[in-house]
Formats: sequence, C-alpha cells, structure tokens
Amino acid sequence: MKFFVTGVGGQLGHDVMNELSSRGHEGVGSDIAPSYSGIADGTPVTVTLYASTVRTRGGSYQISGHKDYTYGSDWTFTVHGTFKVNQGSSVSCTASSYGTSISNTSWRCTSGSATHSGATATARGTMTRYAMGVAVQTEYPSVSVSCDKYGNLS
Repeated sequence: MKFFVTGVGGQLGHDVMNELSSRGHEGVGSDIAPSYSGIADGTPVTVTLYASTVRTRGGSYQISGHKDYTYGSDWTFTVHGTFKVNQGSSVSCTASSYGTSISNTSWRCTSGSATHSGATATARGTMTRYAMGVAVQTEYPSVSVSCDKYGNLS
C-alpha cells in the first residue's frame, strides 16, 4: 500500500516513514525542510522517497524530490531530481545530483555519478569499507526517482 506522509523532516515523520518501510509499504514524504533534521536512530531503511513542496506557475509547475538508499546504519546514498510538470500532459527531469551521508567512518564513497533522462533521475555510486587502510567490502548502490505527468514521484 502507498501512503503520503507530511512532515518527514521531523522526528515523527521520519519514524512513520521507517515504520511504513519495515511493514512493506511505500511511503511518499513531503516537508518544507530539505532533509531530515531529527536524531539519527540507525533504523535500516532500504529505499525511501521524499517530495518537496510544489511551486505552481500557470499550467505547469516544478517538483523536486529525492530517494534514499540506506545501508543498515552505516551510510545513505541519495539521488535528487527536479522535474518540470505540465499537468496531465508532459514531464521532464531538468536536474539530477547525488549525495552521501556516512555515519560509520570505515566507509567512504569512492565514486558516484548522477544522470537524468526523460522523466527519471538516476544516481550510481561505489561505497567501500576499509579496515587498517585496506578495502574489505564494496557496495554499488543505484537509485532512481521518476515523475509522471501528474506530478507523482516514484
């Protein structure tokens, strides 16, 4: 089931998104804050979608969102996408970027890139864990955020 959650930039909204994910539901979040500002609780969340406030201009508007790929409580790899929506008619991704948040200092982002095509923003990265200066584990997160012609992010 798909749920829309407001206030995901705060502790309660963040916790609700994590609970939905742990129960196998899809949460779509919105907040005026650009990112989560509560206390990091280390809850493992695989992929979570967040949408920002929509700014309307005439018959078209812009919507931005990001999707997080979280690896346990060690790190999060994020894709950001900005979309121009002509309500019910067309959509295009106008910008994409990626970011990381690393809480376990043995991990590093050794490479990353973001691209956009059509109505999708995609980010790919290489996350490497080091022990005593030697790479001991590598993960390759890939995450995309898309928008349909009605402004729905997925």
